[in-house]
Amino acid sequence: MTVKPIVSKKLDAVEIRAGDTTKLGGARPVANPREVARFSDRLAAELTALIALVPPEHLTSSALSRWLGVNRGTCQRVLLAVRAGGESGGVEVLKKGPGVEGLGDFVRALATRVGRRPEIDRAEAMVQDYALLVQRLGGSQAKLIRLASQDASEDDGRGVVSPREEQVVSARRAIYQAAQVTTGTWCAASVALQAFCPSVAEKGKLDTAHARGFIGMRRRADGMALSSMLSGDVSKLTTLDGEGSHGRQWSALLAEFCTIPLPTVISKVEGDKVHSIVLGDNAVERPVDIILGGRGIGAQPDPRYGGPSYLTTVFGLRFPARLQVYDFYVHKALSAGGKVRSCALALSPKDIDPVLCWYDKLAYEPTVRPMGAGIVGETLDSYPRMGELAAHLFSRSGWNPDDFEAWRVELTYPSPAVAYTITLHPPGSTWPQP
Repeated sequence: MTVKPIVSKKLDAVEIRAGDTTKLGGARPVANPREVARFSDRLAAELTALIALVPPEHLTSSALSRWLGVNRGTCQRVLLAVRAGGESGGVEVLKKGPGVEGLGDFVRALATRVGRRPEIDRAEAMVQDYALLVQRLGGSQAKLIRLASQDASEDDGRGVVSPREEQVVSARRAIYQAAQVTTGTWCAASVALQAFCPSVAEKGKLDTAHARGFIGMRRRADGMALSSMLSGDVSKLTTLDGEGSHGRQWSALLAEFCTIPLPTVISKVEGDKVHSIVLGDNAVERPVDIILGGRGIGAQPDPRYGGPSYLTTVFGLRFPARLQVYDFYVHKALSAGGKVRSCALALSPKDIDPVLCWYDKLAYEPTVRPMGAGIVGETLDSYPRMGELAAHLFSRSGWNPDDFEAWRVELTYPSPAVAYTITLHPPGSTWPQP
């Protein structure tokens, strides 16, 4: 395939540097599958942002073709790529999406229709980078797709080898050991679970229930305190007893699962956020378990009723842990036919939707495992009471766990200050029809 310049002068200036290796002193082209995978995420994000500019009545390939005056096949591939970004991501976006020339035609036509927008500027830059990537990594979209399917640990062409999984775990272990010394606070395991259910009280909203535990927590006398921040409509946040949040912290200690004596908890509300500081006083002397739990009544938008077309939970640590486990429970009415994905993001990500946060994603994503209906039966050596904690949460919320589907993320030596996410995209949640 011949790569057609999108902005002739700008692309011509870099074509010599990227395409003629003799002008680079004989340097070999970089060939790193991770680079291609990251670009696939970017392509999905930029196309999703572009489609958001299209009036709903034009969101089929035929209607979009007529509206833009662009080849119908190109429009269909754009819509298929957007859908692939929400459902599966990765190399599927490249497989289904248009090539450089078709993509350039689409962006130019849309710019004519909607005018100069930030989304158009970003898309034009993305098309330029797409053209360079194709040139640098084989000269065709097909070769780019084959490269993306290779072993991600292969040499990238310049003697720099992407680390294998065991190397990454080893590096995270070293971070754990260093953070243990510097923060003065650590735990054997950080465990959490969150459940989402369509709200009976408020149509178009979700009720939630959560529990978070810090197992075998230890602190030096000068160690960092455990703190957490939760956000939402504070007026709709309650304890697990279902009592109103007035005069109560919405993330209360679950005494049945905490080590006695109970720790000191200091909470304050700032706008739509609740900040809690948990002083693990007796953790200075011995390992302790600290478990917090709470509820939100109609505090989350239901992705099936407009607004965000996805449901995401975010978790992470400020101090080191040897293990992190997060169980994600979603009512079957919401989860049926949906797609669940997980991401590892940089600190304070700009966006938490996996389709849109490509620029903040780490190279290694956690594995999210479907665990079936009901309470997760797989036991944890580091915390045998995980199933008991889930049963307690559902019982106090008045929900039948058999009505829920569960997924689990389990990380060995998770990196402190990295945001991990689990996201559900329900079927038919505002995706355009190809």
